[in-house]
Amino acid sequence: MEEKRSIEINVQLEFQDFWQVLFWQTIKRFWLMYLLTLVITLPVISMIFYALLTNPEKIKFSPVIILPLLPLLAVLMSQWSVYSSAKKSMASVKGKTLWIFSEDDFKVFTPVARNESDWESLEKIEEKSKAFLLYPQKNVFMLVPKRFFESEAQIQEFRELVREKLGSKAKLK
Repeated sequence: MEEKRSIEINVQLEFQDFWQVLFWQTIKRFWLMYLLTLVITLPVISMIFYALLTNPEKIKFSPVIILPLLPLLAVLMSQWSVYSSAKKSMASVKGKTLWIFSEDDFKVFTPVARNESDWESLEKIEEKSKAFLLYPQKNVFMLVPKRFFESEAQIQEFRELVREKLGSKAKLK
């Protein structure tokens, strides 16, 4: 009887892991909003500073000056909200998480929960420079940092398993 391939990874997540991934995920999802905010806000801020530098005595402060800054403030507040939410959820991820990836399925064991899922249950898996993101839903991901793999060979073995099981849903390097 042939032994099935299995990859075990013990992970101790830190806020830094989430922060790096969330930053790029947020940029990817809201890039148009960020671009529009910059297109609207930067010229207005430039005009305000130009007016202040050239004729400071003729400029009177008005609350209307703050209006062009509101989109920028909204973007910054939304980023802060995402990060603070992630930090709060990190408090519930205490202790190590054991991932077991096999030919048939993958399992996750945390101090507070256990889960076993078929490969087909994943929308996709994305490889980033420092982590793999497993998406059970379109905008929800589970994070497996690469630094917890034993070696580059184990990372390559994981890539091969993912490609075999997910085909085009595997977005790997």
